[in-house]
Amino acid sequence: MKILKYILRFLISLLILIPLWILMFDYLILPTYVGAENNIFLPDCRGDYQHIATKKLSDLELDVKIINLPFSLENKSGTVVKMHPKSFTKVKKGRLIVLSIAGHKKNILLPDLRNLSIRNAKIKISELSLNLDTLMYEFNPEIKNGYVSFQIPTNG
Repeated sequence: MKILKYILRFLISLLILIPLWILMFDYLILPTYVGAENNIFLPDCRGDYQHIATKKLSDLELDVKIINLPFSLENKSGTVVKMHPKSFTKVKKGRLIVLSIAGHKKNILLPDLRNLSIRNAKIKISELSLNLDTLMYEFNPEIKNGYVSFQIPTNG
């Protein structure tokens, strides 16, 4: 009978002490070990200009990496289009934040596409990050079939 009392006391004390140890470990020891006080929420910088976004993130002691995207009519030039990690994510101070910045318009010297095959002309246009608007086919006895006979805008 005495042994049963000791076993019962032992089990009750285990049932009380184990949750206390788990709570102490979870709320005191682990946060101190992993540096939970260094966590901050990442602000939303999408739509901000590059210099404003980098200042915001630098003030929060975060590192910033910039990726410049090609020009697009959908995005305002020089603004943050996307960011990684996503906004409102909990991150540690010193974390690297990648910002994708919308590109600016550039002047391009248009090459002469006449007497090139249509395929080669399309490749040159895409290499310059341009879009082909209209492709018209017409008969011209002086130009081989499948080759460019004229272009608008003209070269140069």
